[in-house]
Amino acid sequence: LSRRAGSHGAGRYQLPGGHLEIGESWEHCAIRECEEETGIVLKRDTLLLLDSDVFAKGKHYVTIIMIGVCSSDQVARLMEPDKCEGWSWEDWKQMPSPLFHPLSKVVSSGF
Repeated sequence: LSRRAGSHGAGRYQLPGGHLEIGESWEHCAIRECEEETGIVLKRDTLLLLDSDVFAKGKHYVTIIMIGVCSSDQVARLMEPDKCEGWSWEDWKQMPSPLFHPLSKVVSSGF
């Protein structure tokens, strides 16, 4: 997880993510965004959740949350310091607060 900086949801904990490129599959987008933001290379990923949220200032996002698998020796690096405060591995049952809304919905769903 990382704390968001400089955009809607600033200060909230998030997963790696970003915008889907035209013609890009959800799986490729998740793998690309994870590597761009953390340096971690995913071996594979699977769809977990689709979410639709309307934020302040007229932003409406559809969030596609994927579960990724990586080797256990990879270390997350801060690749985009203007967008977040750094990365850490967290216990799913003891998540920090506050969570970015889409992630909060997954955690509260009992997954």
